[in-house]
Amino acid sequence: ILIADEMQQANKDLLHLIVSRIGENSKLIMLGSLCQIDSRVKSPSFLPKFIQIMKQFPEFATVRLDTCLRNSQISKILDAIEKASD
Repeated sequence: ILIADEMQQANKDLLHLIVSRIGENSKLIMLGSLCQIDSRVKSPSFLPKFIQIMKQFPEFATVRLDTCLRNSQISKILDAIEKASD
C-alpha cells in the first residue's frame, strides 16, 4: 500500500513518478484537497487532470469529502504563525 498525502500540489512529473512505482497487487491511496491548490507554485497542480484521466479505469475510484474538520486549536496556531512571520 502506497499512501501519498498533500497531492494537491503534485505536478505531472511527481504523479508519474508515484504511479510508476506501483507493483503487482499494490494499492495507491492519494489524498489532496482540490480547494487547497496553491496558485503561487511554479508548476501547476496536475491532480485535477490526473483524476479525470484515471476515471477511464474501472479499478480507480474517488471519494469526495465536502467538510473539512480540523482540531479547533489549528486556527489559533496558524494565526500565531502568521503573526510571528510579520
